[in-house]
Amino acid sequence: MSLDPKSLSRLFDLCPDAVLGVDGGGSVCFANPAAESRLGVRSGDAAREVLPADVLADPAEHFIASVRLAGQTAAVTAARTEDLALYTVRLPGGEAAASPVPDRALGELGSDLLSARMAIDALVTAGTAADEKSRAYAQVLYRSYYRMKRLHDHLMLENALRRHSLPFSPRLVDLRELCAELCDTVSALVEGMGVKLTFTAEEGDYRASADRPLLETLLLNLLSNSLLHAGEDGRIHVSLASRDRRFVLAVDDPGAGIPARRLAELFAGGGAPDATDTAAGAGL
Repeated sequence: MSLDPKSLSRLFDLCPDAVLGVDGGGSVCFANPAAESRLGVRSGDAAREVLPADVLADPAEHFIASVRLAGQTAAVTAARTEDLALYTVRLPGGEAAASPVPDRALGELGSDLLSARMAIDALVTAGTAADEKSRAYAQVLYRSYYRMKRLHDHLMLENALRRHSLPFSPRLVDLRELCAELCDTVSALVEGMGVKLTFTAEEGDYRASADRPLLETLLLNLLSNSLLHAGEDGRIHVSLASRDRRFVLAVDDPGAGIPARRLAELFAGGGAPDATDTAAGAGL
């Protein structure tokens, strides 16, 4: 793979550390979203405006240095090729950051949620929710439980990400089976809301090496977002296709979409809604 800006973007756009590509003339030819947001650097800027001169002038092909940036100590990792120098800058706060909710509190919340789910299941199994009105109440309880569980799981996930300790356990996963099961579950939960959820997959083998729980979280996040924007009597369609040795998972809804001004912020982290946003959510 050649180290052109497009290739670098594919490699480093999701990296939480700032990554800069500097050409032979000393100009920044690549800056990932973290570099743009945390260092205020853009492609075309002079590298000397961001990094110390001694770091830029160091002839070593690979090295790690401790530097002062904006009054803070940062670690810089450098790797050079004939026509490009790649610098990764780790700023304070990216590692061992404080967790938003203590693990002990999350553990107690998880236990309480499990007890609540068991109580709801017991009521339904005992036939207490036999009439239509009681079944509607049971649906509300289930939806409330899953909303709280999703928030709990998100906070656990954020804690792990802040500590750089998120486990990744790839296994052979049938993506079509996973999507079909989740869509069936969500369809049952949103029954009575007037939203129609459908799933289709083109013919083919959709087995992949992946972390199933993380994929489930990804798809549930997309479906939750679509439910917020589908409106009454809305339709949500999940599709799975194979394109050029890649699997394409799409979730379509009738919402207005993401404003162009917000697209660059999607994967920068901490994407809390601004004053003009009306949808709920924590920006995770």
